Amino acid sequence: MTGPGAHAEYEVIALRYGTRTARRSEVFLHFEVYREPDRELAMDYFVWVARNAVRTVLIDCGFNERSGARRNRTMLCPPVEALAQIGVDAAEVSQLIVTLDALRELSEAGRVDFISGRASVAPGIEAVEIGGHTPGQLAVIVGTAQGEIVIASDVLHYYEEMTQDRPFAHVTDVPAMYAGFAWLREQAAAGREIVAGHDPQVMQRYPAVAGAARLAVRVG
Repeated sequence: MTGPGAHAEYEVIALRYGTRTARRSEVFLHFEVYREPDRELAMDYFVWVARNAVRTVLIDCGFNERSGARRNRTMLCPPVEALAQIGVDAAEVSQLIVTLDALRELSEAGRVDFISGRASVAPGIEAVEIGGHTPGQLAVIVGTAQGEIVIASDVLHYYEEMTQDRPFAHVTDVPAMYAGFAWLREQAAAGREIVAGHDPQVMQRYPAVAGAARLAVRVG
């Protein structure tokens, strides 16, 4: 595709830079009501890259080794190094979208733009504020040549939260979390691809990126 519309379409890559082993009883709210055996469950950590000929947008920036170790997370590859494996120089990233509320103070200092509701953040990229897990969290809609995809981030840790209405264990607003699941199902019904924020299935559902097969898959 050529012309202005081409700059609203992106290649989207999920970079798996960290992981940890949890238990289902730690991950799902009131797990005991499901009357299922408890067992180990992997939780993966991703940053996402949306890039085209004119810009590279990074969605989330990940944790560092010190903070990860403090929370019993395994660093597979520091995000800056993972970016380099797919040919992205972190210093040349055009824009960073952070999907949690932690940057309010920086926003008040004029260093970032704070998003409320729904907003266009670049041609072909929209951020949508959805409650539930944490205040101010965002899902990001990105246009690709195959159609729009929704990077759900912490709106959807695991696909089964959406398919089985299973809230994540750490939640600030349960009704808002259910509303987020409903919104994601509406996006799927409209033909948008949903990409969960921490589900190991992400690495299985999409093709590996050449040269970074253990770290990166192309989701759009």
